Amino acid sequence: MPFPGASPKEVEEQICVRVEEAIHDLDGIKEIRSTALDGLGQVVVEALPGYPTQRLTNEIKTRIDAITTFPPMLSVLWSLNWCIAICSVLSSWRAI
Repeated sequence: MPFPGASPKEVEEQICVRVEEAIHDLDGIKEIRSTALDGLGQVVVEALPGYPTQRLTNEIKTRIDAITTFPPMLSVLWSLNWCIAICSVLSSWRAI
């Protein structure tokens, strides 16, 4: 998720940690990894083998949509980009 002008620490605290905390207890997650860089944060979710990826995608979206503490400009960017990132991650893990 782009976060223009933010330091890695800001990205970690304001994006990555909040997403991880929101989804960490969902069924079907094998592993969560995040990366915080200058102006960009990424959270990668690895699904358990055989777990319905559409169900997990929907549950992740619901949890992340409920986060009210993202910086204001990120809420709009997140709404536009969440599915591309999550769906491609889940699909790539299903293919392995």
